Order: sequence, then structure tokens, then C-alpha cells
Amino acid sequence: MPATDSKLLQNIEEWKRTKNPNTFNEIYKQLRPYVNYTKSKFKNSGLSPTVMDLEARKLIAQALENYSPSKGGVVTYVNQYLMKMNRFVNNNQGAVRLPENYSLEFSTFQNAYNDLRQRQNRDPSTLELADYLTWNPKKVEVFKMKAGGTVMETDLSYNKLYGAEDLVIKEALQFIRSKYGNEGELLISKLYGLNGEPKQSLNQIAMELKQSYSKLYGLKQKVDKDFKEYVNYSTL
Repeated sequence: MPATDSKLLQNIEEWKRTKNPNTFNEIYKQLRPYVNYTKSKFKNSGLSPTVMDLEARKLIAQALENYSPSKGGVVTYVNQYLMKMNRFVNNNQGAVRLPENYSLEFSTFQNAYNDLRQRQNRDPSTLELADYLTWNPKKVEVFKMKAGGTVMETDLSYNKLYGAEDLVIKEALQFIRSKYGNEGELLISKLYGLNGEPKQSLNQIAMELKQSYSKLYGLKQKVDKDFKEYVNYSTL
């Protein structure tokens, strides 16, 4: 099969040496049949294909970091890591089942958040949101921390929103770098004030990097979605 030829081994050695995201993407394509087979076992789990791909990429990266020819065939070794998907699914499939009215309530919550922020020119507090919505403050906190994988554009930062540990943020940024390169990691860091970068709007970032807003917006849509998915499911 294509994934067992010498090109795969060459790509693995190159990626371990350079950590080039394009090389990792090529490896992932070569291993995709095995990823798809693993994902097919959990098609009724309720987890989205994006989430499954994120976890598969994470497991493959871990496998490649630890692989050496002395450990046997690379495909067999990677498949052993992909078997860990079973634990991931068992731990998370129940956590993503939401009440029927969740989408409506989250839409109400998001509209309230954006309205208050626009009026006050700052992020609203939990108590301000609770008063605006006539909700219990604890309910507001739940919506702020576990928003079904959707995060407001204007939220303070991922570690505050999700209660994620620094390690989760670091892993998420590493994942973004492996998939989108340094440009993707820098974009996320500037959008959310991570990695020591000041928090900036997309327009400010475009001006600083001397790139068109439309080009960065297209990248942001993809990178931001993956970053949100990674952090959300790493902290469930």
C-alpha cells in the first residue's frame, strides 16, 4: 500500500528533523486510509468529523515523535496509537450531547454578550450578563466555559473562556503550527493575546503584517475553527 513505501519513511524523518507542517500534512494524507478506518468505528458517537481529525492528528504526531525503525513497521506502530481514539470517544461522546433548546439559548447569550460589549466598549462581566439576561450567574458561567465548541469573536482569551490549563493552550498552538505553519500560529496568538502577543483585531494584524484583510480573514476562518475545536475537546 502507498503508506508503506520508502517515501513515507523519508517524510517522517524529514518531519522529525524540521517539523515542517507541509511535510506533516503529506504524512497525514498517506495515513488517511487508516485514519478513516479508525473513524468509521465511531460514526455513531456524535463527535464531529473535525474533532475526530484533530484527535487523529494529535495521536499520529505522538506516534511519529516516538517511532524508530527498531520498533517495527510504521503503519502498525501508528495504528497502535490510533487505537487510543477509543478512549477519547468514550470520554467525550456524552459531553457533546446538548439540550434541544441549547442553540437558541446560546444565540441569546451571544447576542447579549455582543450588545453589552458594544455599549460598554469592553467585555461584560458575568454579573452584567446575568442581569441583562435575567439568568442565574452560574448558568452564565456555564455558557461562557462550555459553549458547545462555539466561541465569541470578542472573548478575552481561551484559557479564561474554557478554564483550560496552559498546557492545553500550548498543545493547541502546536497543532495549529503543524497544520498551518508559523503564520497560523502567529494569527491565533495575536487574535487572543497568547504567546506574549498583544491582543489585536484582524484589521490591526493585517496592517502590521502588511497582508490583505481578505486573505487573513480566509485563513482565520479555518485556523480559528480548528483551534476552538482542539481547546474545547481537550478540556471537556
